[in-house]
Amino acid sequence: MSNINIESEKQIVNKNNVALFDFISDFKNFKALLPEDRITDYTCDTDWCNFNISGLASIRLITEEKIEHSLIKVKSENVRNIEIEISISLKKLDEMSTEGTVILKAETNSFLKIMVEQPLKNLTNMIAKKMHDLPV
Repeated sequence: MSNINIESEKQIVNKNNVALFDFISDFKNFKALLPEDRITDYTCDTDWCNFNISGLASIRLITEEKIEHSLIKVKSENVRNIEIEISISLKKLDEMSTEGTVILKAETNSFLKIMVEQPLKNLTNMIAKKMHDLPV
């Protein structure tokens, strides 16, 4: 198995860390962080979501850990040939400013690593940048 570790650039988001955490930690809102043009069949509840990525795979994410107002960690479940963990770290700078970072860890076979590493890097950076646009 090969490991993939990707960390986004830190983002300074002009949003309250509590509101940002509450919004992102609910999978009913998580879709807003994903690439709209590539996601289909999104279904969810508070602590899980299922969706298809056009041309790639069907994904199920579940909440693995939440640290109030500072960390949301989700992981893939029942996805063939790859395990994914996404951590969204939020650090309060002031009442209306939060530093956000996204870390994606994946484990897959060497062949698949070559195919998915760049798309996963793009996804990680997209999630981080989309925090600016969330309606909170």
